[in-house]
Amino acid sequence: MTMESTVRPLDSLAGPYPLPLDYRGAHGLSEQGWLGMEARCERHDIALVVDTLAGNRRVVEIGGGTGAVARAVADRLGAVTTVEPHLARAAAMRPLAEHGVTVLPGWAEELPLGDGEFDAAVATWLLHYTDDPDMAVTEMARTVDASHPEAKVVLVQGAPDNELIALWNRTCAALLGEPEDHQGYLLDRAAHLLAEHGFADVSLTRARVDVVFPEEGAEAKSRAAAEALAGYWNPGHPKLAALREALLPPLREHFATGTDRIGDDAVMLVARPRRTA
Repeated sequence: MTMESTVRPLDSLAGPYPLPLDYRGAHGLSEQGWLGMEARCERHDIALVVDTLAGNRRVVEIGGGTGAVARAVADRLGAVTTVEPHLARAAAMRPLAEHGVTVLPGWAEELPLGDGEFDAAVATWLLHYTDDPDMAVTEMARTVDASHPEAKVVLVQGAPDNELIALWNRTCAALLGEPEDHQGYLLDRAAHLLAEHGFADVSLTRARVDVVFPEEGAEAKSRAAAEALAGYWNPGHPKLAALREALLPPLREHFATGTDRIGDDAVMLVARPRRTA
């Protein structure tokens, strides 16, 4: 991944700088790996998103996942539509209909939705799993009625000092022959694209997220984390066993401090149309 020679400081939360020149490509996604990781997560980003959407009434969430965000939004607003590309996950979310969640099959890059059909669109931890994040952001903007007083696009990605991302970049990228991850690139790129589509009032807010390993002792925590992270990041990879072993030394050092968690902090980007007086 080529790095820029100059800094374009949208905000320190979109770093670290310099930003890459291009997208590294999509990460693989394992349903079982994701479910296992989310079960260990203490997510404060969801409440932040829900509070941000308090004034909205027609919200679409892109990438339903486990349904945690859709359920929280529906609990506050009474209803939400979620678009989920994986048929098994979409089917697993159907029971959420009784809580006001409508599940539609579809991909972020080609949403099965009309222009201006919603007053807000939200996607949490999605862009690095898409083949074309630019198109995903453009599609989100397309579905939002920019004339609505509460119109907004909400994105959540990793923070610049996210410990999990740093661990992957330091330990896994070279071993697997993959480019380093850079979540700030995705946020910076999204902000510029959203501004081009009329959502030029952009703010960034940090949210705490932790992945917790309650196992007894540093060694047990380290082994549980290596297993969980390898299965989450690179399921089915031919070097999976080597990846687990490579993760153990930095994880042992991390848990030797007495902590039971690894930081997976987030940044929430909110883009609104810029109103003139």
